[in-house]
Amino acid sequence: MLKLTPQAAFSPVAAFSRLVSTQSRLFSRAHSGAKRTVESRAAAPGPARSPWESREDTGRLLTPQSFYVTCHPGLEEVVAAELTSQNIRAQEVVPGKAGVFFRGPDAVGYRANLWLRSGIRVLRLLAKGHLSPYRAGGDEIYSFFRQAANWARLLPPKQTFQISARVTSCTDISSSQLVQIRGRDAICDSIRDARGSKPEPPEKGQVANLPLYVALFRDECSLYMDMSGDSLHKRGYRTAMHTSSLNEAAAAGVLSLASWPEALSQGHAGILADPMCGSGTFLIEAALMATNTAPGLYRQRWPFQSWPDFDRSAWDSSVASARQAQRTWDGMLLGNDVHQVMQGRLKSPTSSNGTLGPAASGCHATPPLQLSSTPPGVSAC
Repeated sequence: MLKLTPQAAFSPVAAFSRLVSTQSRLFSRAHSGAKRTVESRAAAPGPARSPWESREDTGRLLTPQSFYVTCHPGLEEVVAAELTSQNIRAQEVVPGKAGVFFRGPDAVGYRANLWLRSGIRVLRLLAKGHLSPYRAGGDEIYSFFRQAANWARLLPPKQTFQISARVTSCTDISSSQLVQIRGRDAICDSIRDARGSKPEPPEKGQVANLPLYVALFRDECSLYMDMSGDSLHKRGYRTAMHTSSLNEAAAAGVLSLASWPEALSQGHAGILADPMCGSGTFLIEAALMATNTAPGLYRQRWPFQSWPDFDRSAWDSSVASARQAQRTWDGMLLGNDVHQVMQGRLKSPTSSNGTLGPAASGCHATPPLQLSSTPPGVSAC
């Protein structure tokens, strides 16, 4: 009833099987009198496989991994451009809806977490499969998770996991909570059967060692390992946050759409002014771009660092390359805000990360590019 497809498998046979399965479901739905208890007469599938069962003694995949990075709608092309840059060098980059697919070895996933400015989360595909419409949705979810991975190996003792889910247009599954509960049951049962104990949930407010993300669309289930944990917009350079601060990933995306990176590469970006800068998100992100600083360098911890297949040498090399890529910049960033608390918060992160000097009040030159979070029709400075 359930057949999983390893993330590295892209074959015409698999595509044809999905086509036949889709046509069968459409035919069955057209005949509403058919009972849901009728079982499929297709040949019984072979044992479910996942990428974790195709590893060498090194414990790492020999083929490129499949990834998906989420982003704000409208920034897909911006994220795709970041992925194809020399800093990340992702392969087979394909923009989707509110996200971008790409492939590459583990090192590409590490570099994506370090360098992505407009992305939100980097997800690594663990297993993918079709859920049968002829069985109860909760049972299908349970079977899918049980077969998706060797959970006892993926989750060593004392490590935690957490499941997030999104459900769209499925036959017998309409609740993301059902997916989370049945998925958690399957993982805990698998680990209990293997070593007699089950993992504990993460402490409140803490990121799990293994954050999992499940996307279900029209009975197709994709299970991802969340490499980022916290959203990538949480750079790590702020010591205090305002409740209405501009999202850093969105700010970086707007700067890219406004051609700030192109202006930097052509040597024309000498000044950038934000006359209503708030906590300085635009200015700080612009400074990170100008100095070619990877925003992920400020993070202290990543979930993938505790995974069994973590490649320490590849990660250290990626971090070292990112640090070497930093450069100085002689331009000027001008920010102003009437709110004194915002001025204080703007100075605080800049003094701690060293990428931007204290905010300047007023505009003393005509900048080639002006960005502001002011409403349409409001002029300033």
